Amino acid sequence: MVLYLNKIWDAQNGGELVIYTQNNGKEEAIKVIPKFGRLVIFESSVLEHEVKPVLKGKRLSITGWLKVR
Repeated sequence: MVLYLNKIWDAQNGGELVIYTQNNGKEEAIKVIPKFGRLVIFESSVLEHEVKPVLKGKRLSITGWLKVR
């Protein structure tokens, strides 16, 4: 999970989370802009994902993992 903390963030700054999914055999990319207070929860072991480079400024976030033994 990721919680975004930047009060002001422009999409042109980069740093978005991209989650790749399959829909009817077709790959889709869901882009999540790091807006303040946005919480993203997803199963990272199942869904391929990446974080794009930040082009301007510093992206602040808290990241956590939940694990089952």
